[in-house]
Amino acid sequence: MDTSFIGGVIAASYDKLLSKSHLKSFENINRADFLNLLKTHQYGKGLDRSFDQIMIEEEMKHKVFLESIIDSNHIIFKVLYMQFDHLFLSNILKSYVLGVNYQNKIEDLSTFNETAIESYVIDGNDRQIDQTTKVLVDVLIEDTKNLDSQAISDKVVYRLHEFIIENLNPKDLDIKNYFMRHTDILNVLLLLRVNKYHLELDYLNKNLLSGGYIDKDTLIKLYQKSFDELRNYLDLHYDEVVTDTLKHEHKERFLTEFSDKLYGSLDNLLTSYSFENSGFAPVIHITLLKRAEMTHLKQLFYQIKE
Repeated sequence: MDTSFIGGVIAASYDKLLSKSHLKSFENINRADFLNLLKTHQYGKGLDRSFDQIMIEEEMKHKVFLESIIDSNHIIFKVLYMQFDHLFLSNILKSYVLGVNYQNKIEDLSTFNETAIESYVIDGNDRQIDQTTKVLVDVLIEDTKNLDSQAISDKVVYRLHEFIIENLNPKDLDIKNYFMRHTDILNVLLLLRVNKYHLELDYLNKNLLSGGYIDKDTLIKLYQKSFDELRNYLDLHYDEVVTDTLKHEHKERFLTEFSDKLYGSLDNLLTSYSFENSGFAPVIHITLLKRAEMTHLKQLFYQIKE
């Protein structure tokens, strides 16, 4: 695969991101004007959609753009779109295992043939599903048959992560670097949730992910530690903007806010990747920049009181 060509296409695409002045223009306006301004910037597919639908469409446009320059079977898609793979598989498994209503809310944003998996899980039709995906789905069905909603979600993350570990080329250092940082975030969030809700050590052991910068043994030793002790340790890996959130463990949206801060810590990675013009660093860089742009727009939109 010609990574220099990919880097060149990506470099020519940075001007499609919204500038600071563009983002500033979305402040202090009503929702109707906000949606019209999004349309002016060619967000979504240019049709009259809800804000959430526009965001999904914009994420989909970015994925289609990447697929136009990179083989869609490349592992980078499994890495960058793991969250969407997780959402899709979690939803359909919760429907199958728990009997809840199934609704696909991400519309082809996962890396799977979603129609084939839906047909297999819901209707028992395996004519469209490929063998590798069928094995994964069968393993997940067996893994999750006696689990609750959150445990199903954690098990899906574990299996998706395991697949990436098995298929990641060690020579793709930029992808590996991003994946390791993302692994740390998932593990830290799991540890905090286990400690906050007093889950068993066995639950932590079974769901911790390998391949991060913070080794699993260290995380296991932090089981049932106080949040002050956790903050002291995490200060070694994250700045105060992130770890100070741990002082507010009793707030209603504590874990959500901490998750947002952790993912915001990837800004440091963005800075380093902005100087790399080889490999897949530019692909990761522009994808994270695009998602940061969308996150900023979401924050502005949901602050509007109407």
